[in-house]
Amino acid sequence: MNKLKFLSKRTILIALAVIVFLAVSYAVVQKVRSNATTSKNGVYSKIVKVNQSFEFAAKDERGNGTDKKVKMTLVTAEQTNSILVKGKKLKAKSDKMFTIVLLEIENPHQERLTLAPFELMRLIDSQGKIFAPDVHNAVVTLQPISTKRDRVGFLLDSKEKTVKLQIGEITGDKKVIQVKF
Repeated sequence: MNKLKFLSKRTILIALAVIVFLAVSYAVVQKVRSNATTSKNGVYSKIVKVNQSFEFAAKDERGNGTDKKVKMTLVTAEQTNSILVKGKKLKAKSDKMFTIVLLEIENPHQERLTLAPFELMRLIDSQGKIFAPDVHNAVVTLQPISTKRDRVGFLLDSKEKTVKLQIGEITGDKKVIQVKF
């Protein structure tokens, strides 16, 4: 009988040790999987890789259409509550978040071209509503034989953890990319 009490206590201790080990392991794995950070000043940021490329016809400096194609790559998407616009910090209200898409646009041609990324991208929320960008740099000038970085931003409810990016010309075919934060 005394032997059973010892075995019972030992089994309970082993079970507790296993449970603690599993809980700590789970917490570590969740922290590693999540690339979300919150800074000391309350800035939340979570970045996911997108790495999807598309080709679009660029315009010349006067806004006339050309047959020259440029490649626009959606590098990352970031969900954050704070952004910089023209050197000024904007903070979203507590129930809102910014979704910022980092772009790289490659101009392989020997002349200066332009592209308007805000016309080529829409965001679809979980209810199916389609949003045009709230933050953008209008028409982007692409220097010859170079790559230009740009950003396009949307303001959404903070509860949106999965969004879809719709890419394509307004009157043309579009591709939809799902992004999970």
